[in-house]
Parts: sequence; C-alpha cells; structure tokens
Amino acid sequence: MATDLQPHLQTLAHSPGDATALAAVEAAYRAEGRIEELLRVVEDNAQRVEPNAAAMLWRKAAGICLNELKSAPRAEAYLQRALDSAPSDAEALGMLRQILIERGDLERGAEVWEKELARTTDARTKAKGLIAVADIYGTKLRRDDKALSTLRAAQRIQPKDPAIYRGLAAIYEAQGRLDQAQAALLSELENGGPTDDLMSRLGQLAERLLHRPKLHELARAAVEAVLRVRSHDNRAQALKRELDTYKSAWSLKVTDLVQRAVEAARTDPNQAAEAWLTLAEIQLVYGEQPEAALGSLDKAVAARPGHPGALRLMEEIYGGQERFDELALKLEMMAGYAREPAVAVDIYLKAALLYAVRLDNPDAAAKIHLRVLALDPGNKVSSNALAEHYRERKEWNKALEVLRAWADKATQAADKVAAHYACCRIYEEELGDRNAARPHYEAILTLDPENQAAARALEDVYRAAGAHAQLARVLKAKLAGQRGNDRVAVLSELGQLLAGPANEPAGALKALGELYQLKPEAKLRERLEELAAMAGAFADLVQILEGGLDRIKDNADRVQALHSIAALYEGARDAPLEALRIHRRILALAPADARAKESVERLMQSAAQTGDKIAFYREQAEAAGSDSERAGILHKLATELVDTVKDYVRATDVYRQILKVAPRDAAAVEGLLALYRRDNRWAEVAEVLRIKTEGLSGAARLPVALELARIMEQRLAQVDAAVDWFRDALTVSPGHTEARAGLERLLSRAREVVPIAEVLQPYYLKD
Repeated sequence: MATDLQPHLQTLAHSPGDATALAAVEAAYRAEGRIEELLRVVEDNAQRVEPNAAAMLWRKAAGICLNELKSAPRAEAYLQRALDSAPSDAEALGMLRQILIERGDLERGAEVWEKELARTTDARTKAKGLIAVADIYGTKLRRDDKALSTLRAAQRIQPKDPAIYRGLAAIYEAQGRLDQAQAALLSELENGGPTDDLMSRLGQLAERLLHRPKLHELARAAVEAVLRVRSHDNRAQALKRELDTYKSAWSLKVTDLVQRAVEAARTDPNQAAEAWLTLAEIQLVYGEQPEAALGSLDKAVAARPGHPGALRLMEEIYGGQERFDELALKLEMMAGYAREPAVAVDIYLKAALLYAVRLDNPDAAAKIHLRVLALDPGNKVSSNALAEHYRERKEWNKALEVLRAWADKATQAADKVAAHYACCRIYEEELGDRNAARPHYEAILTLDPENQAAARALEDVYRAAGAHAQLARVLKAKLAGQRGNDRVAVLSELGQLLAGPANEPAGALKALGELYQLKPEAKLRERLEELAAMAGAFADLVQILEGGLDRIKDNADRVQALHSIAALYEGARDAPLEALRIHRRILALAPADARAKESVERLMQSAAQTGDKIAFYREQAEAAGSDSERAGILHKLATELVDTVKDYVRATDVYRQILKVAPRDAAAVEGLLALYRRDNRWAEVAEVLRIKTEGLSGAARLPVALELARIMEQRLAQVDAAVDWFRDALTVSPGHTEARAGLERLLSRAREVVPIAEVLQPYYLKD
C-alpha cells in the first residue's frame, strides 16, 4: 500500500465520503489496477454516510463495475443498494434501466424507466421517454394495454406531440379499432402537419375503412383530410369516388357480396364470414334493413362461429331494439353448436351477461355458467359468478364446491389464491368453522409465501399448537408486510424461535441480524457471535455488525462493536487488512485506544514486510515476454496474496488481470470464485459462473447451470433468472429432477408462466 495514500485513508476513516481523499485513493488504485480494492473503499464509505450521499457512492461503485470491470450484474447490485438508500434517485434509476434493457429484461426495464420519468421535471423529456417506454410495451412485450396507458400519460403532459398520436394510431389499427385509429391519425395531422408517411398511412386506413360500410363516414373524413393537403392524390380521389358509389349503387354491391360469400364458403370460411359481415353493414347503413342485416350476420357466424365483428354488430342491432331475450337465446344456441370449446365459452359468457344484467334472470345465467365450467373447469368469470350466485342464496356447500374446483383447476396462482380465500370467508364468516378454513389458508401461504391474510389467520393457531416450523414460516410471511421498526417484535420472536425450538442457527442469525441492525445492543451482538459460530457464517456476521454501526449512538459502544468486527476479521475471517481498516475507524473515534494503536502498528509492519515481494512479482509480470508467462507470474502473486498476506481483495484484482490475458484460465476462474464465495458476494459469484458457462456444454455445463439457478433463487431473489438457468439445466439434462422441481416451485412466482409450462408439459404428459 503506497505510503502517500495513508493520510487519505486516515481522512476517510474520520470523514467518510470526503471528496478530496476519495478522489486521491481512486486515482491511485485505478493506476495500479486495484479495482476491487477501490470498490471496497467506496462500499465502506457508502455504509457510513447519510442516504443521499450513500446513493451517490453506490452509483460510483456501479460506474466502476460498468466501465472498469465490464460487469453489468455487479453494477446492478450496487444500483439496487443506491435505490435502497434513495428510492427517488433518478440517475441510479437511469443506469439501472439501461442495464436491464441491454440485457433483454424489457419488462423490468420499462417499469424502472417509468419510475425514472416520474421524477423527471422537464415535460418534453418526460413525454419523449414515455413514448419510448410505450414502444417497448407495444412492439417488444406485446402489452398493448400498458402501451396505451403510457401513451395517454404522455398525452396529458404534451398534448400536441404528434409522435404520441402516431403510436396510438398504430396500436388501435393493429387491434382493429379503426374508428379510434382514424381519430388518432387526424390528431397527428393536426398537431404535426402533413408528411408523406402520414398521408400514406391515412390513405391505407381509409382503404380499410372502405371495407367496413358502418365506418364509411370515418373513411370519408380521412380521404378529405388527404385531399385538403394533396388535392390531386389519385388514390384518395379513387377512394372518394368509391364511397360516393355506395349511396347510389349499394344494391349492386349486395348482389356481388352474396356471390362472393357463397363462393368463399367452399374454400375459406373466414373470407365468407367477412363478406357476410360487410353485406350486413351495407344493409344496415345504406338499406336501413336491420332484419336483413341480422340474416346476413347469422350466415357470418355460421361460416365462422364466434366471429367478433359479426357478434358485435348483432349485439348492437338487437340491443338497439331492446330484444335482449332473442339475442340471449340465439347466443346460447350458437355456443351449443360451436365446435371449438374456447369459442363456445366466449359466446356462453356473452349470453350469461345478458341474462344477469339485461334480463334479470340469474338462474338462467347460473345454468350457462355451469355449461362454461363443463368446457373450461378453471374459468375465472364463471367460477366467480356461480360462487356468488350460491352465496346470495346461502347455498354454502354448492358455493364451496365451485370454489374448490376453481382452486384445483385454475392455471394462475393469483386465481388459486382468490378461490381459496373465498372458501376461507365462507367457512369463517358464514359457517363459523375456522378449522375448516385452515387448509385453505395453508394452501394460500404455499402459493403466496408473503400473503398477509393467511399469516394473520394461521399465526395464533401454530403458536398455540407449538408448530415451530410452521410458525416460523408464518412469521416470515408477516415480515413481508412490515417496514422499519414495526418489524422489531416479529424479528425478535422469529429469531428466538429459529435459535431455539426450530434449531436453525443460520435462519436465526439472519432474523436476529436484522434486529441488531435496527436496535444494536451488546448482548444481542454476543448472541449473534454464538449463532455465527454454530452456522459457520462469519462472513454474514461481519456484514450484520458493520450494517448496525450507524445506529449505535454511544461512541464507547460503537468502539466496542468495531473491536468485535476487527477481531472477526483477524480471527475467523483471517483477513488482517480488513481488520486494519476497522482499527483505523476505531482510532478515528478514540485516538487514544491502545488496542487499536497496537493492532494498526502490527498490521502495518506485516503489510510492509510483504510489500517488496509483491512489488517484485508485479515487476516480473510487467516484464514478461508473453501472455502465458505473465499469467504464470500473476498466479504466483495471487497465491502470495491469499496464503501469506491474506489480502483477498488485491488477490481478486490479480485473478481478474490473469483472465484479461488468459480468459479461459480455469485456475484463475476457480480462484476468483473461491474469493467471492468466501465473502458471500453472490452477484459476483453469479457473474463469474456465467462467464464459465460460455466454455461449457453437455454434462460439464449442468452443475454450473444448477448452481446459478440456486444462487438466483435463494441468494439474489431473481426469480426469472433462476427460471432461465433451471430451463438451461433441463436442456442439458432432460428430466433432471432438481431442475424440474425448481421450475415447478417457481411457477407461481415467475413473470412469464407460459415458457415454464411449455418446458414442463412434456413431462406431465409422460407422467
């Protein structure tokens, strides 16, 4: 360690975050390639300053990871800590958003971008960003609902931005909502003026509207908008003439459409249905013949059962004449003849809605919902409606039967939870049977481990029964709904439970460790040391104790806590240079502390004795004639740093230097993994393992993929990444038990359920 850095390190010990001292240390460490050491210095300072300053330092660490180490995963971990310190930090949100989008996690990236834009004050910048977010939702994620809501938010901010209306028009047109697409394009023209592209899109939309006689007035408005700008536009003039002919020659078009529909029925039912629908619209709009239009619509849905456009127009005609009973009966018959269950379900649900809302005939609606459930046992709409029907009539057993079937057959975890919870309400509120509700609450907690209602219902039951493991699970769920000091009592009970009857020292260390960080006390610190010894988790203990330092108000108590941390570093953790850092902090608080003075002097002498040897290896490495020779010398240096100097941070930098000249050096990869695992730096472990998989295939890849999946699920709480690695493992080893169990376990927690279901389906079919 360079002598001229000592004053700056001393300054940082006294005044964490001091800009001048930190800049000097950063410059020196960057020059020597000691990036890991620099990161540890930044971390140490970030943990000892107020939240906004901490966020700035965590951002700095993220920038170092991105620019020096080219490690987006590590940068992401630091940015999460920045946002934990300052949730409104727009710069951290922007950096995180860029990382997520670049790695293809578009959904999270869009969500973070929205949070970032919520903190942006410039209206133009905010609107532009929202338009970009909407593009991600619409074109990449196929979430038109999110894209539309985002564009409407942009519209409220910048109502005259033509790009907003362009985006709205594209979505509406793709959805077949041609009336709204036309309105959006005209707004784009009004606010942005004519362009070749816009005029072309208006003309194309007018052509589509031409085929929907019911929307001819909108087509005419679009054509006229084009002609006002380009009076000689040939296509627009032709469209205008075509629209004009409908008024005088609609009967001829009827004859033509009938012939076209009959011919298409032999080869293309969809085309036939479209022809009958167009004919119905002509009969309704130009001929003012609603009965004839209904006859054409009957033929449209006969050609293609459930045709959405035909059904909409049919509902409009019958509804306009308040002939809801006829419509309901027709829909029932139509659903009964439909060959595809999904089509039948959709039509049945329309009929049920008519019976319930328009005809006030709930019994008829209930009968239809029973038919729906016969076709689709997990149908959410019919299950809810039928359960409510029986509840209103106090037919509790029938309601429970429907809800239990829904819980069993539903494909979405949220629906299963809703079904079980509805059962609980009936048992508790209507039947007064809390014992019968218990298995449903337990099922809810399995599906949703953080469910607060289930936790409240089961807590006293498990406590009274002395069911320690189950009570611990409930208390963990309860913690998910609590923040700050509200967690103290639950953490205390959970920690004592895990330390005692449940006999889970690692879990107790985690719970009581968080309690210590909220309310650090000497007695609790001693208990944590005992638990860490039992669990062999001294790395966790160090992080816990350092995390609680800022809440210790009394300097004497803080010094004692620092002595405990220093002893851990020098003893169980065998990291004397980390101990040196802590002793410096002690002297910043208590300059006369004899133990700290003696330790600093001793540790500095030890570091100085090995400094010459390290310098020798570095000179040899710089003078090496080839990459392989340089890697060999650096391996010797890394061994010296790990085994003799115990400078694990600098050893990490050396292993990274080896991988720069020899990216496939297996010993360097394993050395780096060992150092990161030693300090429980799981984001870093995951990053190295990802690099390791790039050179692996077949059986050699399997254990690495599984370890990555475990780390993502259990250590980093990245469910979707865990899913990806379990799927990777199944690709390498089809049917692998752990990988399959992992996917089944994460099915209810993943953002995208369909890809998991597609992977698991073949195994269920075999079973």
